[in-house]
Amino acid sequence: MTHETVEHGSTQKRNKNESVDAFLRRVTHVSLVGRGIAAMQALDACRNLTVLYLYENNIARIEGLQACTALVRLYLQHNQIEEISGLDVGLERLTELHLAGNKISHVSGLHQLPALECLHLDGQRITEPLTFDEDCMNYVGVSSGLQYFLGSCTQLRSLNVNANPVAGIVKFRQKAILAGQCLETLNEKDIPSVEREFLFNMHSAKQKAKSLKTKGTHKLPSPAEPKGPHIFALTMLGNPEHNKPVPHLPPYASQYRCVCGLFVGMSC
Repeated sequence: MTHETVEHGSTQKRNKNESVDAFLRRVTHVSLVGRGIAAMQALDACRNLTVLYLYENNIARIEGLQACTALVRLYLQHNQIEEISGLDVGLERLTELHLAGNKISHVSGLHQLPALECLHLDGQRITEPLTFDEDCMNYVGVSSGLQYFLGSCTQLRSLNVNANPVAGIVKFRQKAILAGQCLETLNEKDIPSVEREFLFNMHSAKQKAKSLKTKGTHKLPSPAEPKGPHIFALTMLGNPEHNKPVPHLPPYASQYRCVCGLFVGMSC
């Protein structure tokens, strides 16, 4: 991987009398997909690089990004990367990190990326479960990035973060279940299908209620209408043919009483 390689992978064109170094200093997008690249090199002049596509190569290490402080999106999926390293070089604008289909078994270094919003780690070619560095989990908790983190781990079945700061997030269990659609156990407690279904229905109804409120409609739909949170409340909590719901809630409803009260016309 040379300066000429980077130039050819740019979506821009060099001017006739422009030097390669001067051209690379103004390059913003580089795509070098499936080129058989084994090492990340020759990026030292790319000071304005914002998007870098290097997926489907043979890269074993994340490196050479010291000058790329403007980087926003980095695509390194389907390489030979075994650890998340080389990111502690001032990548304060990086919002997306794509690392799916590598060989990463231990997640670390995320606390070096303060703007990170999207992390893709699915399809790792490993035999043991993913493990997480303590600083990484602290970062996720502090930045409220739990949904992004769990949403990217599409193969994650069990997560135990007891005694970690992330477990102290308000409504942690609810948020984790909604984000981690494949999670089966959380902090050594099983996630029954009825709890997951209840949370998803509740979240959907809450979003509909917010949508109605933003449109200036504060009145809940009547039972005769085919859509809306009120219909959900009746079907979940009782017989929709009756005026009053049967006062039997799912076993997890006590955790979400404020939202359940909203659906049936009560105040929190």
